[in-house]
Amino acid sequence: MTARFLFLAALLTLAPAPTALAHGVYIFAWPEGERLCSDSYFSGHSKVRGGRVSLLDAAGQTLESGLTADDGSFCFIRPDRSQDLTFVVEAGQGHRAEFKLRAEDWPLPASTSPADPPLAKTAPAKNKAPTEPGAREIIGGLGWLAGIFGLAAWLAARRRGCS
Repeated sequence: MTARFLFLAALLTLAPAPTALAHGVYIFAWPEGERLCSDSYFSGHSKVRGGRVSLLDAAGQTLESGLTADDGSFCFIRPDRSQDLTFVVEAGQGHRAEFKLRAEDWPLPASTSPADPPLAKTAPAKNKAPTEPGAREIIGGLGWLAGIFGLAAWLAARRRGCS
């Protein structure tokens, strides 16, 4: 019986976690003056630091890209014409999100014309590697493992008639 319990516990420990348990990544974008800005964050509200943000046109071609700042933000200079755009963030370990900004949601300001000189691109303060799991995620994972072992022990004891 003990050998079966240990085998079951080892099997459950080594089994991959379902993707539904993973945290998600999100991106939101908006026009801000002469720029189009974005904010990238995980489902636990922690910011994406050093994630790659790309600006794509309607055909899916990359116009520009850069890395998010520590606060999860990144801004692009506005293209010279309004068009449907897609912001894509890649935050490492398969975390990817998109946000579509329609042309009618960011019309060109009246003072802007294609003949105006280009603005300098806003760069993040520091470029860091993608966010690693924090204490919250590690403790949560250990809690899941303890729960699985507890359930296995309870089932083993129940089968022996010790409940």
